Amino acid sequence: MNLSAYKEAANLFYGLGTGDLIYDFAQNMCREAFDGAISPEVRIILTTAQSAYNQSYGWCWPEQNTIELVRQHCKSTSEGIVPRDNRSLLLTLAHEFCHLYQHQVLGGKVGSRGPHRCRSWYDAITKASPYICGVDIEGICKPFSSKRENGAVVKIENPASLTEVELTHWPRSIYKLVEDKDSRLKDRIVDGAPVLAKKNFIAGSNIFQKNL
Repeated sequence: MNLSAYKEAANLFYGLGTGDLIYDFAQNMCREAFDGAISPEVRIILTTAQSAYNQSYGWCWPEQNTIELVRQHCKSTSEGIVPRDNRSLLLTLAHEFCHLYQHQVLGGKVGSRGPHRCRSWYDAITKASPYICGVDIEGICKPFSSKRENGAVVKIENPASLTEVELTHWPRSIYKLVEDKDSRLKDRIVDGAPVLAKKNFIAGSNIFQKNL
Protein backbone atom coordinates (compact mmCIF):
# COMPACT_ATOMS: atom_id res chain seq x y z
CA MET A 1 0.00 0.00 0.00
CA ASN A 2 1.14 3.55 -0.67
CA LEU A 3 0.73 6.47 1.73
CA SER A 4 -2.53 7.67 0.17
CA ALA A 5 -4.04 4.22 0.58
CA TYR A 6 -2.98 4.00 4.22
CA LYS A 7 -4.42 7.46 4.88
CA GLU A 8 -7.68 6.69 3.09
CA ALA A 9 -8.10 3.45 5.04
CA ALA A 10 -7.45 5.20 8.36
CA ASN A 11 -9.95 7.94 7.53
CA LEU A 12 -12.49 5.26 6.64
CA PHE A 13 -11.95 3.22 9.80
CA TYR A 14 -11.44 6.03 12.32
CA GLY A 15 -13.11 9.07 10.76
CA LEU A 16 -12.81 12.68 11.91
CA GLY A 17 -9.73 13.23 9.72
CA THR A 18 -7.68 10.87 11.86
CA GLY A 19 -5.97 9.36 8.83
CA ASP A 20 -4.91 12.81 7.65
CA LEU A 21 -3.67 13.67 11.14
CA ILE A 22 -1.51 10.60 11.75
CA TYR A 23 -0.13 10.11 8.26
CA ASP A 24 0.60 13.78 7.57
CA PHE A 25 2.48 13.85 10.86
CA ALA A 26 4.30 10.59 10.05
CA GLN A 27 5.27 11.82 6.60
CA ASN A 28 6.73 15.02 7.98
CA MET A 29 8.53 13.32 10.84
CA CYS A 30 10.16 10.81 8.48
CA ARG A 31 11.28 13.61 6.18
CA GLU A 32 12.28 16.29 8.70
CA ALA A 33 13.49 14.26 11.67
CA PHE A 34 14.99 11.27 9.87
CA ASP A 35 15.98 12.79 6.51
CA GLY A 36 13.78 10.31 4.66
CA ALA A 37 15.70 7.30 5.99
CA ILE A 38 12.44 5.55 6.94
CA SER A 39 9.05 5.53 5.22
CA PRO A 40 5.72 6.70 6.66
CA GLU A 41 4.02 3.88 4.73
CA VAL A 42 3.29 1.91 7.90
CA ARG A 43 0.10 0.32 9.22
CA ILE A 44 -0.98 2.52 12.14
CA ILE A 45 -3.68 0.78 14.16
CA LEU A 46 -5.87 2.40 16.81
CA THR A 47 -7.44 -0.02 19.26
CA THR A 48 -9.34 0.06 22.54
CA ALA A 49 -7.49 -3.10 23.63
CA GLN A 50 -4.97 -2.92 26.45
CA SER A 51 -1.30 -3.46 25.67
CA ALA A 52 0.26 -6.46 27.37
CA TYR A 53 3.51 -4.54 27.86
CA ASN A 54 3.59 -2.47 31.04
CA GLN A 55 0.32 -0.69 30.18
CA SER A 56 2.14 0.95 27.29
CA TYR A 57 0.62 3.71 25.18
CA GLY A 58 1.79 2.10 21.97
CA TRP A 59 3.75 -0.67 20.36
CA CYS A 60 5.98 -0.95 17.30
CA TRP A 61 6.20 -4.18 15.30
CA PRO A 62 8.98 -3.44 12.77
CA GLU A 63 8.89 -6.90 11.24
CA GLN A 64 5.20 -6.42 10.40
CA ASN A 65 5.67 -2.73 9.49
CA THR A 66 2.98 -1.91 12.05
CA ILE A 67 2.48 0.58 14.87
CA GLU A 68 -0.33 0.06 17.37
CA LEU A 69 -1.75 2.85 19.53
CA VAL A 70 -3.75 1.39 22.40
CA ARG A 71 -6.55 2.02 24.87
CA GLN A 72 -5.21 5.12 26.63
CA HIS A 73 -5.43 6.98 23.30
CA CYS A 74 -8.67 5.67 21.87
CA LYS A 75 -12.36 5.55 22.59
CA SER A 76 -15.33 3.95 20.90
CA THR A 77 -17.99 6.28 19.51
CA SER A 78 -20.91 5.97 17.12
CA GLU A 79 -18.43 6.83 14.37
CA GLY A 80 -16.00 4.10 15.41
CA ILE A 81 -12.70 4.21 17.30
CA VAL A 82 -11.36 7.77 17.53
CA PRO A 83 -8.47 9.46 19.38
CA ARG A 84 -9.11 10.79 22.88
CA ASP A 85 -6.50 13.52 22.49
CA ASN A 86 -4.59 14.33 19.33
CA ARG A 87 -1.46 15.67 21.01
CA SER A 88 -1.06 12.63 23.23
CA LEU A 89 -1.65 10.39 20.22
CA LEU A 90 1.08 12.12 18.18
CA LEU A 91 3.55 12.12 21.06
CA THR A 92 3.22 8.35 21.22
CA LEU A 93 3.38 8.04 17.44
CA ALA A 94 6.67 9.97 17.48
CA HIS A 95 8.02 7.57 20.12
CA GLU A 96 7.05 4.53 18.06
CA PHE A 97 8.55 5.93 14.85
CA CYS A 98 11.84 6.23 16.74
CA HIS A 99 11.61 2.50 17.41
CA LEU A 100 11.06 1.98 13.69
CA TYR A 101 14.20 4.04 12.96
CA GLN A 102 16.03 2.10 15.68
CA HIS A 103 15.28 -1.17 13.91
CA GLN A 104 15.30 -0.25 10.23
CA VAL A 105 18.26 2.15 10.16
CA LEU A 106 20.31 1.42 13.27
CA GLY A 107 20.03 -2.35 12.97
CA GLY A 108 17.67 -3.00 15.86
CA LYS A 109 20.47 -3.96 18.24
CA VAL A 110 19.26 -3.53 21.81
CA GLY A 111 20.86 -4.18 25.13
CA SER A 112 20.01 -6.90 27.62
CA ARG A 113 17.87 -4.40 29.55
CA GLY A 114 15.46 -3.71 26.73
CA PRO A 115 14.94 -1.40 23.74
CA HIS A 116 14.91 1.86 25.75
CA ARG A 117 18.17 1.39 27.63
CA CYS A 118 20.66 1.04 24.82
CA ARG A 119 22.73 3.10 22.41
CA SER A 120 20.45 2.53 19.43
CA TRP A 121 17.48 4.07 21.30
CA TYR A 122 19.55 7.01 22.47
CA ASP A 123 20.78 7.59 18.92
CA ALA A 124 17.25 7.42 17.49
CA ILE A 125 15.76 9.96 19.90
CA THR A 126 18.79 12.22 19.57
CA LYS A 127 18.16 12.30 15.83
CA ALA A 128 14.47 13.13 16.25
CA SER A 129 14.58 15.53 19.21
CA PRO A 130 15.32 18.82 17.38
CA TYR A 131 12.23 18.39 15.17
CA ILE A 132 9.86 16.78 17.67
CA CYS A 133 10.91 18.51 20.90
CA GLY A 134 12.81 21.58 19.73
CA VAL A 135 15.79 20.45 21.80
CA ASP A 136 19.24 19.11 20.90
CA ILE A 137 20.04 16.27 23.32
CA GLU A 138 23.24 15.11 21.66
CA GLY A 139 25.89 14.34 24.25
CA ILE A 140 23.52 14.07 27.23
CA CYS A 141 22.24 10.54 26.61
CA LYS A 142 24.75 8.68 28.76
CA PRO A 143 23.04 8.22 32.12
CA PHE A 144 25.87 6.16 33.61
CA SER A 145 29.63 5.93 33.53
CA SER A 146 31.64 3.01 34.84
CA LYS A 147 34.59 2.59 37.13
CA ARG A 148 36.33 -0.30 38.81
CA GLU A 149 36.06 -0.67 42.58
CA ASN A 150 37.61 -3.55 44.50
CA GLY A 151 38.07 -5.50 41.31
CA ALA A 152 34.44 -5.04 40.16
CA VAL A 153 32.96 -2.67 37.57
CA VAL A 154 30.29 -0.40 39.06
CA LYS A 155 27.96 2.09 37.42
CA ILE A 156 27.96 5.71 38.46
CA GLU A 157 25.11 8.09 37.66
CA ASN A 158 26.09 10.91 35.33
CA PRO A 159 24.44 14.11 36.66
CA ALA A 160 24.97 15.97 33.37
CA SER A 161 22.98 13.36 31.42
CA LEU A 162 19.30 12.74 31.06
CA THR A 163 18.28 9.83 33.27
CA GLU A 164 17.28 6.38 32.05
CA VAL A 165 13.66 7.11 32.96
CA GLU A 166 13.70 10.40 31.05
CA LEU A 167 15.25 8.77 28.00
CA THR A 168 12.76 5.89 28.16
CA HIS A 169 9.77 8.24 28.20
CA TRP A 170 10.89 10.46 25.33
CA PRO A 171 9.38 12.76 24.02
CA ARG A 172 6.95 13.50 26.89
CA SER A 173 9.82 13.71 29.36
CA ILE A 174 11.66 16.30 27.24
CA TYR A 175 8.62 18.57 26.99
CA LYS A 176 8.28 18.39 30.78
CA LEU A 177 11.96 19.24 31.28
CA VAL A 178 11.63 22.23 28.94
CA GLU A 179 8.57 23.45 30.88
CA ASP A 180 10.55 23.07 34.12
CA LYS A 181 13.54 24.94 32.63
CA ASP A 182 15.84 22.06 33.52
CA SER A 183 19.47 23.22 33.65
CA ARG A 184 20.68 20.25 31.59
CA LEU A 185 18.86 21.69 28.59
CA LYS A 186 20.38 25.16 28.92
CA ASP A 187 21.46 26.50 25.50
CA ARG A 188 20.05 23.39 23.81
CA ILE A 189 16.78 24.85 22.50
CA VAL A 190 16.78 24.96 18.70
CA ASP A 191 15.23 27.64 16.53
CA GLY A 192 11.52 27.34 15.82
CA ALA A 193 8.70 25.96 17.94
CA PRO A 194 8.66 22.17 18.42
CA VAL A 195 6.07 20.49 16.23
CA LEU A 196 4.05 19.12 19.16
CA ALA A 197 4.08 22.23 21.35
CA LYS A 198 0.82 22.68 23.26
CA LYS A 199 0.14 25.96 21.46
CA ASN A 200 -0.33 24.02 18.22
CA PHE A 201 -3.49 22.47 19.66
CA ILE A 202 -6.64 24.50 20.21
CA ALA A 203 -7.51 24.48 23.91
CA GLY A 204 -10.60 22.44 24.71
CA SER A 205 -10.73 20.81 21.31
CA ASN A 206 -9.12 17.96 19.42
CA ILE A 207 -7.79 20.10 16.56
CA PHE A 208 -4.14 20.28 15.58
CA GLN A 209 -3.41 23.75 14.16
CA LYS A 210 0.15 23.47 12.91
CA ASN A 211 0.48 23.17 9.16
CA LEU A 212 2.17 19.83 8.63
